[in-house]
Amino acid sequence: MSTLRRTIAAAAAGISVAALGQSSAVASVQWANDTFVICAPSPYNYHEAPGWPCVNRSSGGIVWNNRTAQIQGAVYDDSHLQSTTVVYFEALAGNTLVESTNRRSERGPVSFNFPIGDTNLVGGIDLVRIKVCHYRPTDTLGKCTLQYNLRRN
Repeated sequence: MSTLRRTIAAAAAGISVAALGQSSAVASVQWANDTFVICAPSPYNYHEAPGWPCVNRSSGGIVWNNRTAQIQGAVYDDSHLQSTTVVYFEALAGNTLVESTNRRSERGPVSFNFPIGDTNLVGGIDLVRIKVCHYRPTDTLGKCTLQYNLRRN
């Protein structure tokens, strides 16, 4: 083999080794965080004053992780109504339900901060569904919002 061919072969081998070293770097993926403010339907002949935010509601944020999400915020219930406001969360991977939970308030704000999802699920969750319901003592079915969908993107 000529000197020129050996030099080219050595250079090609060096480039290949360098490329292998770069390909073993850990990939870092970050997704945009999401926020939500969801008002429960106005209950039973009770209406908030014009210009005021809804009283029975949930608000907060979702921080998307690799396989799970961290949900933080609060659920609020009007202390004058002798009622309960509940926020429901469902974590999904595609169309598969991975985990569900809820948080409730019977008077005033109740804070929450919790992880949702499965750390062992390859690909992780990609959707969180949120629904807020307001219940009075005489109505166990309550009044609920439509389902809100927040996607990891």
